[in-house]
Amino acid sequence: MSEELILPTLRWLPEANRWQPFRGLQPCDWPPEVEPQHLPRPTYTVGTRVYFEYVGPRPWEGIIQLIELPGGRYQPWEDVYELIARRYYRPEAIVYLIQARGHLRLVRAPRVVGLSTGSELRPLLEHGYEEF
Repeated sequence: MSEELILPTLRWLPEANRWQPFRGLQPCDWPPEVEPQHLPRPTYTVGTRVYFEYVGPRPWEGIIQLIELPGGRYQPWEDVYELIARRYYRPEAIVYLIQARGHLRLVRAPRVVGLSTGSELRPLLEHGYEEF
């Protein structure tokens, strides 16, 4: 498939405080239709401990490892400007990669419910490592 029909994934670079487009693991050029000044800023930063909705009635707790705006393939008949507005310009489109309970979880921004107020030992206690 032609690269013109694939929008890159945008990753938040915390050290530069800006978004960077990626194709796979390699940085790439910005699509000409994207206006970086219209991109939303993440509410939370990498390394922040947060609560999020995942499975079950109680929120899970984890640490944000990566922040992305997913790209992906699109069809030639789709309006690129509308697609970019839907995928990139909405704060709800932000995806947080959160490490929780020993695994990485992809969590959309609306499912992150707030900052964690718990201790650093809580993840160890959840896994049954009280004897250490």
